[in-house]
Amino acid sequence: MKFFIVLMSFISYSIFLCAQNIKPIINQMDSTKYFSDLNNNEHDIGENLSAKIEIEDFGFNRSNSFSKKTYFFNFKLINNGDVYISDANITIEWFTANNEKLLHSQNEYVVNITDKKLKPGQSKNKFIEFPTFIEGHSNDIISVNAYLSVQGIKTKLFERFIILKKEFNIPVNKLIELEILKKGYGEDFGSKGDKILVGRIDYQIKNISDKDIDFPVILKLIWKNATKNEIFNETEEYVVDNTDKLKVGEVKTLYSTSGKGFTNAKVFPFNMTIDIIMIDNGEEMLIQKDLKINYRED
Repeated sequence: MKFFIVLMSFISYSIFLCAQNIKPIINQMDSTKYFSDLNNNEHDIGENLSAKIEIEDFGFNRSNSFSKKTYFFNFKLINNGDVYISDANITIEWFTANNEKLLHSQNEYVVNITDKKLKPGQSKNKFIEFPTFIEGHSNDIISVNAYLSVQGIKTKLFERFIILKKEFNIPVNKLIELEILKKGYGEDFGSKGDKILVGRIDYQIKNISDKDIDFPVILKLIWKNATKNEIFNETEEYVVDNTDKLKVGEVKTLYSTSGKGFTNAKVFPFNMTIDIIMIDNGEEMLIQKDLKINYRED
């Protein structure tokens, strides 16, 4: 018998996509400020230095090298002038929601002296994220100022732009679809190498989001003695880990066992149920409660 859990609502997903499109209004650089220091005098050299900045993506639904979700911006710098760009950087200031406290300031080079110059018509992306080691604040909401510097010309791109975590943080149950394929018993090995009878479920997971899942997702199973209403054992399985991303639409078939069991047994001496919990970035979400594994009518 298959037990199918539908984990995504069209309404919720539509709201998420709409929220992603609400980007800050950007003040583009004023190219008339481009001067050259020639013979210790400032002269307009008559060349068209111009750069345009775009925000391709932003929000709170990515993971960094520490496998923690955080705020991020993906900027795109476009050289829409006539001269090469050899120096460009973006400064991000992360504030508390009321802009009273500066949490962190970052100056990130898009183009520097070690890179190839950005030719007219070329573009380059820069991904900037809020450091997860910054603590002592609520990460439910954040305020952002951004600045662009190109060849020494500084431009305030935007200020006091508010990002709400809840508008971008997709809960794990809207990322992954879980289907129970089979439930019952299986064989495992005890600490002494002897065969034991264990509870077992076989299942499939599917990435139902529009992006690859490249951060750890854990399936926590609480195996319970339903006859005595007590916990028999708890197990955890990495259904997605750091080494192997789950691509869009990809399906993986897995199984889990209770870990504990009984030797020389064909059936469990009690009725067993399990609670299924998904864990993403330390946040637990109950997917199924009291799923019957081996119910016997006594």
